[in-house]
Amino acid sequence: MRSQSLCIRLLALARPVFSTLAVAAALLPAAGAEAGSFTVGTGASLDLGSGALDTGEGDLFVAGALSAGSQGLRTRDVVIEATGLLNGDSARIEVCRNWDNGGAFESGTSTVALVDGCGTPTQVDGDTTFRDLEITTAIGRRVEFTSASTQTVTGSLALLGAPGNLLILRSTATSLSSHLDVQGTGSGDFVDVDDIDASAGNPITLGANSVVGPDAPGWSTLSGPDADGDGVTDADDNCTLVSNQSQLDSNGDGFGNACDPDYNDDNAVGLTDFNHLRSQFGKTSADPLFDADVDSNGDGGIGLADFNTMRSRFGGAPGPAGALP
Repeated sequence: MRSQSLCIRLLALARPVFSTLAVAAALLPAAGAEAGSFTVGTGASLDLGSGALDTGEGDLFVAGALSAGSQGLRTRDVVIEATGLLNGDSARIEVCRNWDNGGAFESGTSTVALVDGCGTPTQVDGDTTFRDLEITTAIGRRVEFTSASTQTVTGSLALLGAPGNLLILRSTATSLSSHLDVQGTGSGDFVDVDDIDASAGNPITLGANSVVGPDAPGWSTLSGPDADGDGVTDADDNCTLVSNQSQLDSNGDGFGNACDPDYNDDNAVGLTDFNHLRSQFGKTSADPLFDADVDSNGDGGIGLADFNTMRSRFGGAPGPAGALP
């Protein structure tokens, strides 16, 4: 009953693009699925639209077609079956254990984030092309990629462990590497990587607190200090005291959005900037009046995180940035 009630709450938020039979299929539990798991059955179609899905301790099984919409979903395992299609749309898809792609994944402008919360290790199965991929841990975590598989990242790859709790990346077989093709940018820190060949794409530069093994071509570590542990040396970092792996600087002033709520560029964060934030609050990138300079974390919306950036800087100056005074 928990699985069925979960589906019903979700369908109230989502855009129904399926028939009555498809609804019934979507409500069917997957074989062996635990309570709380959510299934889009073969032949079913579901668009989350502006709704959100959180399966709790359950898993997401996609045998039909699922569009993640604009808000996102959180689940333990993602299992895309041979007949399944998961469209990431513009959502943030948080997975706290395994990613198993045996079907099709269309990334759109989505972010797939492998996060803490369901124990370790995590395994990434199948070949997938991601837009943005984040793998993070605060408690220490091992993530294994199926040997000989290829994960492609067209946007940004962000990897982050913690002091004393490294993010460990490995192939499932030490004798046969997995492959990572980063076509955009790749960075991180507190990472221990080996048996993963990243030489096909752009180089991945990790912070000085990371370890690159002998069987990890395409990976390197920084030689300079990195105060905020975001994988960018202080000398090159546009926010030296705020972790911002993407280095987003939408107005090109040398200060990253993560530390630059100085929207009128007068080198002071004050009431004028606050009023501009207030006028932007709640807007998304789909709004023609959306100001990307106010989007401190680059998530395409103006909300509490951006307000907190303003609050932490109010009365001060933007930055500091390594290349600027």
